[in-house]
Amino acid sequence: LFTSVNGKNRRYLARFENPDYDADGVDNSIEDAAPNGGDGNHDGIPDSMQAHVTSLPVEGGGMYATLVAAPGVPGPVLVDVGTDPPPVSYPDGVTSFPVGLLRFTVDFKGAIPPGDIVEVEILLHGDPGTLDTYWKWNESSGWSHFDWDAGSGTGARYDIGLRKISLFLQDGGRGDHDGSANGIVEDPGGPAISGQPRRMEGFIIW
Repeated sequence: LFTSVNGKNRRYLARFENPDYDADGVDNSIEDAAPNGGDGNHDGIPDSMQAHVTSLPVEGGGMYATLVAAPGVPGPVLVDVGTDPPPVSYPDGVTSFPVGLLRFTVDFKGAIPPGDIVEVEILLHGDPGTLDTYWKWNESSGWSHFDWDAGSGTGARYDIGLRKISLFLQDGGRGDHDGSANGIVEDPGGPAISGQPRRMEGFIIW
């Protein structure tokens, strides 16, 4: 920072207590504490230095999650990333939300056409139990099911062996909280355990 005193320029070092270099809403110190030395997606780059990758502790403590927006597609970024406890009232048949709710926004930044589907990976660093369903939360309309739908190509797919959930969200369509095809996808929701016999479509079991 520079300032002028009696016509002379002076330089000062600005100190930021909780920097967020990649502007995803999660402080560097939190991302740097993620597993694998702060590289939650194992790509060799600290998550705190990548705008499309965010690592943060989930609700309940003891476990981190890493979110990756549009893996393999340069440009889109994550913003406003955070976690919330689920509402007291669960959807019918759901027994728990082991990692609470995850909320994030994907900004396409022109790298993906508005209205297209974007993938977001969720990597869980711990054992959350047998996740078998995904639900999205909207304060005005309540819960909505977000399991895989082959017809639309949207929903949640699970790789249980890798503890990875892949969300396929359509801008302005299924999975987009704001409902507008504007190149920005908002997603509040979380994986859950129902404990019910299910047809495991969209699940990959190793």
